[in-house]
Amino acid sequence: MATPTERSTGIRERLSARSNGLSSRTNARADGIQERLDARHQRKAGELVQNLLDMANPGKPLPTLKREEPRGGIPQRRGYSEVNQQPGTGGQGGIAGPLQELDIDQREYYAPLLSSDGLFALPQIKMLQMTDGGGNPFQVQLADPHPPEPTP
Repeated sequence: MATPTERSTGIRERLSARSNGLSSRTNARADGIQERLDARHQRKAGELVQNLLDMANPGKPLPTLKREEPRGGIPQRRGYSEVNQQPGTGGQGGIAGPLQELDIDQREYYAPLLSSDGLFALPQIKMLQMTDGGGNPFQVQLADPHPPEPTP
């Protein structure tokens, strides 16, 4: 009766022989197929054969990371934070939502933007008169989409 070492050696030899036989059959088959393919397909077939050979003969094992010794937790200590708060404004200021435009007729417009064929004129808003949630009026002023060209 064979010992476990002899059995593993025999298994390893059989697998190696099988792998070598598979490699030679794969190479022979690839040579026959490659004669019938154009250059692009030959490259793809070559990549496929190489992938199959890599799977049949994995080669050396992948490297592994070194084992680290456990270090333990972070020691307990009292934490603190620095807060940089700005002085308050006494609750005055800012815009409260919701924002509403009460009268559309108060809008101001720039010159309309014409389409390339001149059929459409798109309005360009210059200023909106609005009120916030507290009833305070304010203005939204939009930039001129066609500022004048600077003079050299």
